[in-house]
Amino acid sequence: MGGTDLAFVHALEILIHPAPVGPLADVEEMMAHVQRLADQEVERVPVLFHLWLRWRSEGNVRAEPLEWLLATLLERHPDRAGRALSSVMHRVSPFEAGLLREYFGAD
Repeated sequence: MGGTDLAFVHALEILIHPAPVGPLADVEEMMAHVQRLADQEVERVPVLFHLWLRWRSEGNVRAEPLEWLLATLLERHPDRAGRALSSVMHRVSPFEAGLLREYFGAD
């Protein structure tokens, strides 16, 4: 991941630890944040699927908000994200492909 790594991780951190007041104080604001992030990260969706697999296997708390982001990417950009998911599923282990299928849909 390139120069926006810190901003990307910070955007996920906001989802992990939302403040009771502030820019993400309610569900609608959090969803809007995830949608904006999805639109910004659409070019990196294959990398994000790989990152989700790694973070999930490590028990990293960022895996859950990344899962929300990936689901949003699949919803907002179904062609591009769907192709990326299929491509990643063909390049990872059968176990990892099964996890991707379970969480994000069929190949």
